[in-house]
Amino acid sequence: MKIAIIKPYRLSFIRGNALSVHRLISGLRDRKVDVKEICISDYKYKRDIYKDVSSFKPDLIHGFHGYKIGRVVLYLKKRMGVPLIISLRGTDFNHDLLNNKRRPLVLETLSSADMIIVFASFTKELIRKGNPELSCDKVHIIPHAAKLKENPYNILDELNLKKEHFIFFLPGGIRKVKNVEFCIKPLNRLKKSYPQIKLIYAGSIIEKRIGLRFIKKIRNLDWVIYLGAVPHDRMYSLYRASDVVMNTSLSEGMPNSLLEAMSLGKAVLASHIPGNQAIVKNEEDGLLFETEEEFIKKAERLIRDKDLRKRLGRKAKEKIKKYHTPRGELDEHMKIYKRLLSSG
Repeated sequence: MKIAIIKPYRLSFIRGNALSVHRLISGLRDRKVDVKEICISDYKYKRDIYKDVSSFKPDLIHGFHGYKIGRVVLYLKKRMGVPLIISLRGTDFNHDLLNNKRRPLVLETLSSADMIIVFASFTKELIRKGNPELSCDKVHIIPHAAKLKENPYNILDELNLKKEHFIFFLPGGIRKVKNVEFCIKPLNRLKKSYPQIKLIYAGSIIEKRIGLRFIKKIRNLDWVIYLGAVPHDRMYSLYRASDVVMNTSLSEGMPNSLLEAMSLGKAVLASHIPGNQAIVKNEEDGLLFETEEEFIKKAERLIRDKDLRKRLGRKAKEKIKKYHTPRGELDEHMKIYKRLLSSG
């Protein structure tokens, strides 16, 4: 089996989407599948991508992101005629399908695809309701997996943090949709009663204007630490050192950060949006919030109640182990590849 994978980002561009693609490619290669990676940002012209892909002679093409690689995979599909799979990302259905300028390209890409992969039932439902022209028979759900590599790196020593500090950790790129500034004000209020609070951010600045505002806001806050982009092999130690891992996004697909934190048995506090709800069941394996006041109440509960953190973390770890394993994710992809090739 030969698969050409078309992606918008290199792994060095640390984002959840890039990590998801890398995880899949690594798994496929472990199973002796011949994979050709194509990162479209490495090319100036579509014809050069076509030259590289056609020389590889793939059995099928698997593209990640309906809009960002849309024109490329449509070009390849038209000229090569091999089956096309599209994996939708959070930006596709949360933004691009709602954007009058981008929507036509996303719809054309999805219409041309032989199969569409989404990561949660709510995404399939969104596609079904908003795009009746698309056949939902070719939409398949494969939940994201969590995969972290253990390492001996000690972030506490490097940042001069003590065990008595209570660490809230927010991983994610600095951009509008991530809403990273949200938690600063409520945590600052809590800090008056709980001076041991520390807030750590890890993620590259993706939108410059938002990044500049964020840096200005935290500049004089000695209890807030911004690490910038952190290599994925060091994220394990950050999760381990954290007491609570947060997601404050306005919209999400299925965030790797929550899956990874939960896989390590960490308590999570996340915004009440569909992408987070697809992973976290409120009060059972994590806490969800809608307002600033609700965030404060739930954050304080997590600070005060160690047993609550342990209970949520234990349930979270059990869920990830059952429903979000790399092996399960890979098995489901292999089933779709084989089904598509056998029908062709």
